[in-house]
Amino acid sequence: MKQYQLDIEQKGWITNELIHLLSEVAVTRVYREKEMIYQQEEEAKRCYYLKKGEVRIFVTSEDGNEKTIAVYKKPRLFGEAAFFDEHPRTTTAIATKQSEILVICKENMLQCFQKEPNLAWSVMSALSQTVRMLSRQINQISFLDAKKRLTQFLIEEYEQGNTVIRHTQEELGTMLGVSRITISREVREMKQRGILEAQYRSLKIQNINKLREDLEKSS
Repeated sequence: MKQYQLDIEQKGWITNELIHLLSEVAVTRVYREKEMIYQQEEEAKRCYYLKKGEVRIFVTSEDGNEKTIAVYKKPRLFGEAAFFDEHPRTTTAIATKQSEILVICKENMLQCFQKEPNLAWSVMSALSQTVRMLSRQINQISFLDAKKRLTQFLIEEYEQGNTVIRHTQEELGTMLGVSRITISREVREMKQRGILEAQYRSLKIQNINKLREDLEKSS
């Protein structure tokens, strides 16, 4: 049996070896822009791997309000929590642009694990990253003001190797639980101080030291 080095990527990505094996047995489907991938409260018979495109994960309240949990723009596993615990889904996933997605059923996953059991660790890492992301969001919404939420988010992204934040200000607002106007104000102030550089539908972190100093001062 091969002893794979589990060089897990950022944000819950899984190893290339597992993706290669899954691609041999699972179906790759192209989802159109605004097409639903799965819906809140439905039975989770599949999980998914975003190969190309963009996916928004959100929850809907009883009165119809939506809260964005995450926007995925890089290759990664998603929809895995309900898939593994066999409970109804707690979120909805929609393709926000045309996306190429690997659709994985239980039989596909078991085939891969039977062939290379060590690769199960990469899926466990993906699950752990999802739990960490949700814990961070709960902490931010419960205890941090808008400036601290944005500062901490940017630092965590930078530490994961993402110097360019590929989210619009509206997306950042929904992810961090604050208004777009508030995000716009904080981003403008950071741009004036040379911390951020505005790019098309994204932000580039230019001075991580100032961000860390700001977070330390506010603690």
